[in-house]
Amino acid sequence: MKTIKSDAWLFACTVVVTAATAWPLVICAQDALSAASMPMTEYLELKKFKQIGSAERVAESNLRQKEIIQKALANSATARELIASQLAAGQDVLAARGAKAPQVNVFTQSIISEGDLAQANKNRGSPGASVQATYTVYDWGRIDAIVRVRKETETALYARQNLVARQLTIDSLGACLELNKQRALLNANINYVDKIRNLVARLNKVVESDPGRAGELVQTRSRMLQAESSIETVRTKVGEVKYRLERLLGPNNSHQCNGLGASLLTPPELNAVLDSIRIHPQVQIVESDYRQNLSAVDQLAATRKPQASVTAAHAPVSLGFSDAYAQTITMTITAPIYDGNTLKSSERASLERANAALERKEETVRQLTDDIKQKHSQAVRNLARAEEYVSLLEINQKVRDDFFVQWVALGRRSLFELLAIEAEQFSLDTGYFTTLYDGMAGIAYLRATAGELTVDLTPSN
Repeated sequence: MKTIKSDAWLFACTVVVTAATAWPLVICAQDALSAASMPMTEYLELKKFKQIGSAERVAESNLRQKEIIQKALANSATARELIASQLAAGQDVLAARGAKAPQVNVFTQSIISEGDLAQANKNRGSPGASVQATYTVYDWGRIDAIVRVRKETETALYARQNLVARQLTIDSLGACLELNKQRALLNANINYVDKIRNLVARLNKVVESDPGRAGELVQTRSRMLQAESSIETVRTKVGEVKYRLERLLGPNNSHQCNGLGASLLTPPELNAVLDSIRIHPQVQIVESDYRQNLSAVDQLAATRKPQASVTAAHAPVSLGFSDAYAQTITMTITAPIYDGNTLKSSERASLERANAALERKEETVRQLTDDIKQKHSQAVRNLARAEEYVSLLEINQKVRDDFFVQWVALGRRSLFELLAIEAEQFSLDTGYFTTLYDGMAGIAYLRATAGELTVDLTPSN
C-alpha cells in the first residue's frame, strides 16, 4: 500500500494548485472544519427533528455511511490479514483434496557412483529411472474428514471477516456520530457563551451608571467563565474523537462524517434483528468450530483403523546388471497395533472440544440477544426523548424571549431568572443533541449487528 508522508500531505494542503488537481485543498479544508463547531445552518436544521428524515438528507446519509464503511475496511490491517488467511485456507483445502488422487513419483540416479573404496565405484550404464504410483484404496473416510476440517477452517475465516466488517462498521459510524454530536454540543456551548457575553456587555454599561449593580456583573461574568471552560472541554473531546477516526479511516477523513445520521432515525424491528442472530458471524464461528472438531473425531477414528493402499511401479529388475524393466503392483495394509492410546486420547479430546463449542454457542446467543434488546430499548427511548426535547425547546425559546424583553425594557425580571432561563435553554440543547446522536448510534449498532450495512461489502463463503 502507498503511504503519504506528513510533509508531502502538508504541502498538498497549503500550496495553491491548478483546478485539475485542487482536490487535496478541498479535502484538507473540509477536514479542518470538522475540528471546529458545526455550521450554523446544519445546526439549526438538526433542531427541526421532524425534518431531519427528509428524502434528500436520508439519501446523503446512506451515501456517507457506505463511504465510511468502505474506508474503514480498506484501512483495516486486520481485514486485509483475513483476506490473505482465506486464500491460504482455500489452498489448504485443495491440498487435502489432492491426497485422494493417485500420487505419482519418478525416481532416477546417476549412471556412475563413486566412493572412497574402489569396490564402491560403479558404472551402471543406465540412469535406472523408475515410475511409482500410489493410490489409497480405502481409508474409512480419513481423507474426507481432513478435507472437512480444513473446509471448516476456511468457513470460520469468512465468518471472522464478516465479524470484523460489522465491528468496523459499528466503530466507524459510532465515532462519526460522536464527532457530530460533540460538534453540535460545541455550537450549543458557543451560543450559550454568546448570550452570557451579551448580558455582560449590557451590564458593563449599566454598572457605569449604577455601580450598585456590580454584583450582578460579577455573577454573570462567573457564569461566562464557567461556560468558556465547558467549551474547551468539548473541543478536547472533538480532538479525541478525531484521533479515533484517524485510526479507523486513515488521516484527514473526518470530513466524511458530514451529513451522516438522517438514515439512522428509524429503529429496525426487534424480532427481525433477533432472528438474524442464528446467522451472526459469532455464532457461525462457534458452529464451524463445533463441526471442525467433529470432523477431527472422524479423522482420528479412521486413522485407528487399517488403511489400504495400492502401489504400481515400473522399475529396473536389477540395476547395474540388466537393462530389463518390470511392472509391479503391491497392496499395502497399515494398521496401528499400539500407540500408547495417543489416537484414542486425541479423539476424546476433539469430542470434548466439540461439546465445549456447543456451550459457547449457547452463551454467544444469550449475549447477543441481551445486547440487542438493550440497544434497541435505549435507541427507542433516546429518540423519543429527543422529540420531547424539541417541544420543550420551542416552549422555552418563547419564555426566554419574553424574559429578556421584560428584563431589558420593563425591569420586571431579575438577572437570576434571566440566567436561569438561559441555563435551561443550554441544558435542553445539550440533552437534545446527546439523546439524538446516542439514538442514532444505537440504530447503527442494531443495523450493523443484523448485517444490513455490510451485506454487499463482504464476500460470502
